[in-house]
Amino acid sequence: MGRGAPAWMWCSSAPTSSGPRSSGASTSSGSTPAGSGAAIRRSARSQYPRDAEAYQRLVSYHQRRAQACRRLTGPLFDHVDTRSVARDLEAVRRALGERRISVVGASYGTLLGQLYAEEFPHRLRALVLDSNVDYSVTDARRHLTSASTAMEQAYRRFAAWCATSPRCALTGQDAIKVLDELMARAERGDLDDPDRPGSTLSPEDLAARIHPSLASSPSWEDLAQDLAGLDTGTRARAEDPGTTPDPTSPIYCSDFRFTVRGFGDLQRLKAASRAAAPHMRINPGRLERRHRMPGLPAPVPQPATPVPDQGHPADPDDQQPTRLRDHLPGGDQRGTSDPHRDAAHL
Repeated sequence: MGRGAPAWMWCSSAPTSSGPRSSGASTSSGSTPAGSGAAIRRSARSQYPRDAEAYQRLVSYHQRRAQACRRLTGPLFDHVDTRSVARDLEAVRRALGERRISVVGASYGTLLGQLYAEEFPHRLRALVLDSNVDYSVTDARRHLTSASTAMEQAYRRFAAWCATSPRCALTGQDAIKVLDELMARAERGDLDDPDRPGSTLSPEDLAARIHPSLASSPSWEDLAQDLAGLDTGTRARAEDPGTTPDPTSPIYCSDFRFTVRGFGDLQRLKAASRAAAPHMRINPGRLERRHRMPGLPAPVPQPATPVPDQGHPADPDDQQPTRLRDHLPGGDQRGTSDPHRDAAHL
């Protein structure tokens, strides 16, 4: 990056980026004895409670998990909010000796870019936001339903590809109908999980299995094969890697707090999500985070004038693209090589 050349900082949630204080393969925030991801689903068996008693057990579980995480992490646990990370980014700029920097933010990194611009506007030369997320959303219903709607739209794009691509393992079938049939079997409790003999998948488990493959079309071929395997009960995915660090929960809950007032409120949110996404039904990540908030740090105020969402392909806060240049004078919105994404250059 030599003197006189603009310094570009890449911000996302990847361990190699200038990102969250707790990202990477460390034993800091989120890495608890209980683990996370699939390992959590095994120990608490379901992140998707079927009754009020199971809901309370799950909330209590995450309260204990948050306490363990705070104990193992130390003081850092209560300071992983994104505004603190923006100040870390400023410390990096000073260490580099750069007068101004340009920031590229992708997904989570778009909040970091917004907060850096708000905290240190005179140190920012340019800001690029890719797959921007609207952090002005504070309503639990909209936060969940908009993400579920986008997931539904992403699955429809996959189904359209599957209808014409010879690489789709569901060739000759309607991928929407395949999904509906799998969801119906999951709801009846007779959709076997080929990765865990003797276990079944719930509709939420099925959505969680599908979700990671929807955001990027290169993953669609594997998704089609997995759905075909689920339909016949013959395909198992790669072996689960086991316990992994979970930096997302303490970061997310330091930035936001969505109130769910018991199991009845949760059921109403799920019903609203299903109405918005009749085939995919629900965005599982957004649902799970509701249970993890108790016991985690209180949220820190976020941007006073957050940048509106521009439509993250499978996990946005608002499914409808927004022309960012209408909201930020001097900004521009440009397409990328991926037809489902675009970027804002400000």
